[in-house]
Amino acid sequence: MNEPTYTYYKIEKENRISYMIFYRFIYALLVAFALILILGIAFENGYGYVTIQGTSMQPTLNPDPVYIQGQGTFQDAVFIKYTQDVDYGDIIVINVPEQDNKDYSIIKRVIAKEGDYISIVKLPIAQENGQVEWQYRTLRQKSGSNVVEILQEDYILSYQTWSSWQGYQGAQTGRIENGNLVVEREMEYEPSFFVNYLQENECKVLQFSYDNQTYQAQFFCVGQDKNEDEPDQIFFMGDNRTGSTDARVTGTRDVEHIIGKVVSIVKNATINGSSFVGYLNYLGGVFELIWKEILTYFAFPI
Repeated sequence: MNEPTYTYYKIEKENRISYMIFYRFIYALLVAFALILILGIAFENGYGYVTIQGTSMQPTLNPDPVYIQGQGTFQDAVFIKYTQDVDYGDIIVINVPEQDNKDYSIIKRVIAKEGDYISIVKLPIAQENGQVEWQYRTLRQKSGSNVVEILQEDYILSYQTWSSWQGYQGAQTGRIENGNLVVEREMEYEPSFFVNYLQENECKVLQFSYDNQTYQAQFFCVGQDKNEDEPDQIFFMGDNRTGSTDARVTGTRDVEHIIGKVVSIVKNATINGSSFVGYLNYLGGVFELIWKEILTYFAFPI
């Protein structure tokens, strides 16, 4: 083969390879675009993005805008998954009743579910300085269990602040000695919980142990005041217990009022969406959730 012919075929082969690479690149772009479009549609239908406005979930979620020089103002936001399948400790967005039979959405934490017994009482909690301080603790006996849990809620804003509320005194309690109740003081219940749940409802007295002593308290059963054909109820509270309008005031709500549960918290989320940094944080959250969905779909552990 002479030189001109060899050069011709060489150039033609290089052109074919270039076209092949170009078309494969375009094909890959189209596949990626279609995949992102499908995932984006699925994401929009399955997830929501909520900017935190109130203080009821502090310190977990903070609404106060923070100004960063040259970048705008920022505050926390959350991605929620539209579902009514929630568990203990989940942060949820739920509709609660307002005046004129209208609902509005609040963000709270699931504390108890249908059939659980709950109470909120003051207990003698040992402090780091060796002193004892009477503080509120949430008590829960799960449905089907005979064990009363004393919830250690590390996520709440302040036990000290919450416990400074003036409580109502109710059912007597104390240590159990030789099968007899020895009354040392009246059990002090959290005010709003006592008024709205214990004062005018039929309650169950349960025993529980704490710090080698046995106590008795009145417990409310979640769902006991609903009709049999109504959906399951849940009890929820905000992490900022002294600044939260939650189930202690609104009453328990059925699961059908749940909009979704929080699956991701975005710090430094922008208020108005105009900040480049806030937008990147938002996109990072979107792709993180999409990646989790892909791993879940293919049954990979997350």
